[in-house]
Amino acid sequence: MRSRIFANLGFLLQIAGVLTVFPIVIGLYFDETQHVISLFLACVGFLACGFLMNALCERKDLDFKSASALIVLSFVALPLIGAIPYFYNDPFNSPNPADRFTNDYFESISGFTTTGFSFIQNADALPSPHKAKE
Repeated sequence: MRSRIFANLGFLLQIAGVLTVFPIVIGLYFDETQHVISLFLACVGFLACGFLMNALCERKDLDFKSASALIVLSFVALPLIGAIPYFYNDPFNSPNPADRFTNDYFESISGFTTTGFSFIQNADALPSPHKAKE
């Protein structure tokens, strides 16, 4: 039962990795190289974990119990890898690593669940998608 859950989770991670390519392209267009590096690391993390899980596990149909476990695991695993850009760029300027990881993970969960909550104090310091290319 575990192998089918991890195989499907690997597929979800691969999809997240492919979808991370779009912000990388936009970041390259706007010359945000530091932020593109962090997104690239997250993309590689998504794709590597996804391919590894797919290679080691056999993908089969899920029953209700397996599907429920997959949903819980996906809401834990996707934000863990998705927190890499926050950890790399450190928008919180937190000297405490535990607070930094907690804030990064919360921001990532907020992004994946589209709740809109944020702990970032200075949103003006973040890269702007409205900046014109010169």
